[in-house]
Amino acid sequence: VIENLVAISDGVCRSEVIGYSHSGRPLLLLTITEPSTPDTAKSGIWVDGDMHPSEVLGSTACLNLATRLVQGWNKDRRIQELLMHKVFYILPRWCVDAVDTYLTTPYYPRGNNSVAYEVVGSDFSRRYRWRRNY
Repeated sequence: VIENLVAISDGVCRSEVIGYSHSGRPLLLLTITEPSTPDTAKSGIWVDGDMHPSEVLGSTACLNLATRLVQGWNKDRRIQELLMHKVFYILPRWCVDAVDTYLTTPYYPRGNNSVAYEVVGSDFSRRYRWRRNY
């Protein structure tokens, strides 16, 4: 998705790796703005998603915002005006390792690491078996 956005963006969107996860997965940052004015001359807007492993809707919202900005660049005067004066920094997924574990295994990871715990059934009081004094 990110590569496609960059490819169709007419230069308003670029991506860069700003770091790597514990497992070596890249953290991809999208920068979306009108390119003729330097980023440093504009106010920035930071948007991130998937801060916690089970909150995967955040990356969908981030990618939807990025798509609307890129697709609207040539069609919507409001988006053009916005991108002339602002820079959007969009990081769709912070917890790349833990979200991958959450989405592809029966485990529930805690934090941005590759350690996952098996949680059988539902426990709405969050009394997981690895906690003490419950």
